Amino acid sequence: MTAQQSNVQEVKGKVTTLEKYKRWLYASDIHPSSGCTACGNCYGRGPANWLADEHNTADWKCVPFDYYGWRRYSPSAFWEIATKNYHGLMEIDEDVQETLFSCAQCGLCNEICGVIDRDARLSDIFKTFRFMIYEKMGPLKGHEKPIENIKKYGNIHGIDAPTSAWASGLGVKIVKDHNTETVLFAGEDASYKLPNVAKSASKVLKSSGLDFGIFENEINSGYYLEVMGDRWGAEELWKKNFDLFKKHGIKKVVCLSAQDYHVLRREFDAEFEILHITELLAALISSGRIKASNKKFADGSRMRVVYHDPCYLARQAGSKSPRERRVLEQPRAVLNAIPALELLELGKKGRWTWCAGECGGVKQGYPEMAHWRAERLIEDAVSTGAEILATATPNEQLHLVEVLSKMGKKPNLEVMDVVEILGQSI
Repeated sequence: MTAQQSNVQEVKGKVTTLEKYKRWLYASDIHPSSGCTACGNCYGRGPANWLADEHNTADWKCVPFDYYGWRRYSPSAFWEIATKNYHGLMEIDEDVQETLFSCAQCGLCNEICGVIDRDARLSDIFKTFRFMIYEKMGPLKGHEKPIENIKKYGNIHGIDAPTSAWASGLGVKIVKDHNTETVLFAGEDASYKLPNVAKSASKVLKSSGLDFGIFENEINSGYYLEVMGDRWGAEELWKKNFDLFKKHGIKKVVCLSAQDYHVLRREFDAEFEILHITELLAALISSGRIKASNKKFADGSRMRVVYHDPCYLARQAGSKSPRERRVLEQPRAVLNAIPALELLELGKKGRWTWCAGECGGVKQGYPEMAHWRAERLIEDAVSTGAEILATATPNEQLHLVEVLSKMGKKPNLEVMDVVEILGQSI
């Protein structure tokens, strides 16, 4: 046993189990047919599931399956492996770890499968099983350094600097005591790698007259620790965030990252108003407090923008139940409010959006697969004739920018956040 594995198993003596999901794991004492029917629809190679609430015939659905081409890397197989482990028929080992962590946690299978309902969904079963794998095996190869960075520096990048550095010289209020009820939660990618997104958000919010501030040092949202299997580490960060919000009298948290938004809203919605930046901007535009102009395009030209729905806005959006909540129209409302913009759509959009390959720790643990998926998305965007591929989360934007820079024949495409595009028109 490695030191890492020993440390993992000693965390507060807590043990994760799949007991909550036994109804869907072929538990004979519950119902023999309550589990997966192996229809194949969840990974796009089977008939339409008659149990689904809406027919969908998209052929590309599951990132690991579409990349590897083996059923082993599909929601159906993940479910089967979890079931066998639950019934003592399969032990957790390196093969199980490598297979289950290939899931991008994008949630598309939740939309397709008609078996799961109420507060349970496929991605939650897989995520819980990943907690169990982490508790026994430690982190997946490729996840060790990111987890270490979060615990040591507070961010996945391992940067030893305040998260508020992006706001230097901008006159943005630093939250102290009870001097504001609204905080802008920039997140690690906008703070350190894409500061223009955070600066654009500040500029736009200031133009509306909104009173807001930022923390000098944000506490990590815990998203990456959770998806990489360190459940207890994530819970510690959630508690620290909760205490910080309470200490400063925060009532509204505005997130730039869809991943941060999903986690914080899911955990804290009963105590605080957690908003994604596009939700707030759409409301401010609707009320007339933000108005976009044509000043950048005085010659009458229009920029063609295609929007990609981030998984954590289109399918999860901070909800604890499948298909309960989505943030689909607000980003489009922001873009449509810009007079000089022509909004285009991808073939796979809305609740059927296809993952960009960044989520779930895939970028860190399966970089080749993550790169492949991002290239496909970029190609889809180029095929629409767009000049700009817009997203609404810096995590995804950073991944797409990095992949775009490495493509041999670089397409004439720019990747921008919705907030940046709006900021250019204010």
